[in-house]
Amino acid sequence: ETISHQIARGIVKLNLATETEGDNKKWRFVGVWAKNREEWLMTHLANMYFDMTTIGFFDSMGNSAVDFILNQTELSCIFTTNEYIAKIVAMKKEGLAKSIQYLVCYDEAKEASVAAAKEVGVEVVAYSAVLEAGKNAADLTFNKCTGEACPIFSYTSGTTGDSKGVKLTHNNLLASANSISTKILCNHEDTNVSYLPYPHSFEQVMLGYMLMIGGRIGYYQGDPTKLTEDCQLLKPTLFPSVPRLYNRIYGVLKGKMEQAGGCKSWMAAKALESKLQALRADATYTSGCWDKLVFRKICGALGGEVKYMVTGSAPIDQQVLEFFKVCFCCPVLEGYGLTETSGGAS
Repeated sequence: ETISHQIARGIVKLNLATETEGDNKKWRFVGVWAKNREEWLMTHLANMYFDMTTIGFFDSMGNSAVDFILNQTELSCIFTTNEYIAKIVAMKKEGLAKSIQYLVCYDEAKEASVAAAKEVGVEVVAYSAVLEAGKNAADLTFNKCTGEACPIFSYTSGTTGDSKGVKLTHNNLLASANSISTKILCNHEDTNVSYLPYPHSFEQVMLGYMLMIGGRIGYYQGDPTKLTEDCQLLKPTLFPSVPRLYNRIYGVLKGKMEQAGGCKSWMAAKALESKLQALRADATYTSGCWDKLVFRKICGALGGEVKYMVTGSAPIDQQVLEFFKVCFCCPVLEGYGLTETSGGAS
């Protein structure tokens, strides 16, 4: 018995996932509104045992976007943390989130949060209570999963209107995850740092890849500004990111090189020039001399073990792309695709 087995049975035993009809079939949805963490993954995997579908929410979503998703899915239960319980209670007071009946709290729920939720007709259930209910329901038989089942609806950011709930099947996600294995040669000893939002198709594909190879997943502490601090502990060999963050890191590193002054700035500029020439000539990422003198310290900013970097979700400037290949002494793979293509198309 794994934790996911217990969560799955607990959800069914406590009747936390109500049935919804749509597209000529019956769905059972379970919401997750939390930053990436082990419990997020355990809940997501648990849903698969009974052919339930995960509905994930982004931090950046406003009340109207969240309410749109709740109305569309008729969601009754969300696994969450104290931080978001307060947000849902506030939505309830505004006449929103009408379908929500249960909130399962990963953390120890604050008494004030429990009381506030009760006032608006929502029951806060302890995560441990779901696990306990699952332990006592070992007689429940799991559904057999099919490739056409949808483990998650990936809701888009909604920048051009209401969010679109894209139905991602196991076949979709595994096809994308498998395609990564033709470019990234990792194994069970490799580590991916998980901080990109789990509801996003990009992170779902990275998750699928790590599960396929039996790799390790290291979770950040929930604060993007402390990501380099997290990498010192996790020492990821696989680092996925998006252009917005890469551009920010690029600006910081470039600035430090230029501000070092004197011999250090000259050496950094010379090292960059030399390695960029080699990169453009024959795709060489490493240099015995310059890596030891200049780039070893830069690599240490992300733990010093990165073998592959991945970028996606938006275009990235070629200058930034080449800079990272040179500075971190490894390939940077750029993916192109849509949520509708389960992340990657090429």
